[in-house]
Amino acid sequence: MTPPSTRHSEGRVAAEQSPTADHPRHRDETGKRTAVLISFADWGEAWEDIQDILVLEARRSKPTVSWEDAKKAMAIQDAAAETVHD
Repeated sequence: MTPPSTRHSEGRVAAEQSPTADHPRHRDETGKRTAVLISFADWGEAWEDIQDILVLEARRSKPTVSWEDAKKAMAIQDAAAETVHD
C-alpha cells in the first residue's frame, strides 16, 4: 500500500532512494535493515491503525471489565460530577 505520490514509474518506492534509507543507524552489524522511516504526512491513517494495534497488544494482559460494570462505573462518575457542579 504505497501512496501514488511516492511511487516511481518503475514501481520502486521513493523512500528506498532517500538519503536516510541507508543510514547506518537503520542497519545491524551484518548490514541487514532494522528500521524504516515512514512519512506521517503520507501514511497518517495507517499509523493510527498501528498505534491502535500496539495499544491493544500492550493491554492484552491487563484485567478486563464487563460492559455492564463499565456502564455502572460511568454512571457513578457522572453522578459524582453532577454533585460537584451543583
